[in-house]
Amino acid sequence: NLETLNFVTNSILIDIQDYAFYGTPLKEVILPSSLKSIGVSSFSYCNFLREISFGEKNMDTSQLVSIGERAFQGSGISEAITFPSSHLENIGAFAFSQCSSLGEIKFSSGGIDDSLSLGNYVFSGTNILELDIPNTVKMIGSSAFSSCTNLKDLTISCNSRVTIYESAFSNTKIAKESISLSVSLPISASCIDCGLEVNDIKVSCAPTQAPTSGGNTIVTV
Repeated sequence: NLETLNFVTNSILIDIQDYAFYGTPLKEVILPSSLKSIGVSSFSYCNFLREISFGEKNMDTSQLVSIGERAFQGSGISEAITFPSSHLENIGAFAFSQCSSLGEIKFSSGGIDDSLSLGNYVFSGTNILELDIPNTVKMIGSSAFSSCTNLKDLTISCNSRVTIYESAFSNTKIAKESISLSVSLPISASCIDCGLEVNDIKVSCAPTQAPTSGGNTIVTV
């Protein structure tokens, strides 16, 4: 039984194909820096999977561009996931949905030109408690964090240009009870029927970076 998936140093693996490890008893996956694409449902319903790492535990070297739809859907991931930022452009629809033990995700800070899109239902039904959206995230799809019933704290970078689509945070504690400061969305960000009120969002700025424009107030926190 395959329990750990690791790769030789200096691996040249570029793609993991669709359904490659679907339903296997993997417990840990360490992906090589060379990897650029993770296919559709490649690790779906790996019920014993607890941990995944990108770039052989050194994300600065990761070449990952895309995580396919349903790639890890329904898996047992319980360890925090930190996503690399330097090349990652897309985390597909339902990629981590129904990972009910997943309680923490982090997005690495990237450059001003980096752009990451989060697909529809991408983290729906996970156990995430708080969420920090850096300026590298440009799109949050429909119902992306829906039914994350313990999610209560949302922070968005003050220079964000993210577009948040409908029901992105439906059925979360963010939509039910605000524990954040009363602020507006960043000037260049937009919320399209996303289920958030003004006082649901915390905007994080350094004092020297706090922009102002027309009546849309950005609060430094």
